[in-house]
Amino acid sequence: MAKEKKKGIGSINLPTIPWAKLSKLTRVHKILITVGVLGALWGCFVWFLYMPQTENIGGLQRDLASAKQKLDRLRMVEKNLREFKKKFKETEIKFKEALQLLPDKEEIPTLLTSISNMGAKSGLEFLLFQPQKEVPRNFYAEIPLKLEVTGPYHNVAIFFDQVSRLSRIVNISDVNMTQIKSAKYESDVVVLKTGCTATTYKFIEPQEPPKKGKRRKRR
Repeated sequence: MAKEKKKGIGSINLPTIPWAKLSKLTRVHKILITVGVLGALWGCFVWFLYMPQTENIGGLQRDLASAKQKLDRLRMVEKNLREFKKKFKETEIKFKEALQLLPDKEEIPTLLTSISNMGAKSGLEFLLFQPQKEVPRNFYAEIPLKLEVTGPYHNVAIFFDQVSRLSRIVNISDVNMTQIKSAKYESDVVVLKTGCTATTYKFIEPQEPPKKGKRRKRR
């Protein structure tokens, strides 16, 4: 009697499962066959499904770690930027406060007049009041003023003290005192000739570089 074959899809013949022979196998053989089939299915699952997904998961984990590193660097840059902006603002405020102590060009004559009036009110007589040539520095210029006055030591000290209390910076340097009148009696006052340099400062506004003219294209 010819063996029957199960018809498959199209022209493909699928083998039939010998259920009769399988039913005659012992229990141990059935267990081994079941374990073998399950093992084959598990191997197919691992090879075709799990391992490709594992590679994808590994790639995603590496991308995630790289993204975290970039995020940490950006957070550090943002933190440093905030600190820099804060320090820059504090420095800008201090710079503006310092500029208030430097007279601008228009205030220089008024400041010199104030120094002259202080000397006169202190009981001093001016022999020399001579502004010197400006000395440019970085963002400011020094304006030296040669002074020679006559008067008692106490009056000179009062004059120097008043100058130091000005709202603008004025430094007294190169002080030289010589006696021009001695005291013959206790009631006499010793008169000194005092020479010094009073240096004030002015702010120099930065000059913008000249703009380069556009070159005409040659035809």
